[in-house]
Amino acid sequence: MFPTNVTGIRLDLKCRRLHFLHGAIWGSGSPGTQVGRYVLRYADGAIREKGIVLGQDLLDWWKPPEAGATVRGLVIAWEGQNAATRRESRADIRLYKTTWENPRTEVGIQTLDFVSDMAKGAPFLIAVTVE
Repeated sequence: MFPTNVTGIRLDLKCRRLHFLHGAIWGSGSPGTQVGRYVLRYADGAIREKGIVLGQDLLDWWKPPEAGATVRGLVIAWEGQNAATRRESRADIRLYKTTWENPRTEVGIQTLDFVSDMAKGAPFLIAVTVE
């Protein structure tokens, strides 16, 4: 069983952008389906959310060999194979990058929460980078 959320990821900084390296397991649901969200908690108590949407931010991390080009606008940050993809289907696996412009650059972000919406498609987060 996977956790439904990870809360209180400490940032304690001001930034212009956040970059998320992520993907989805069983992410073959309908494009436009929100599968999770990032929740930013600012130093002044304000909260902002960024939805994680299939076909906009990420897709399933397994890409079958017969799949065509990826959806326009998605950024593939990494593509490769692992033992399971080589053994079972010769598919590739992918990680996606989503960049989010911080709407409140003048206020520090204290924490970040990563929350699954428990929809078809389980998002996973590998890394967050800020600038």
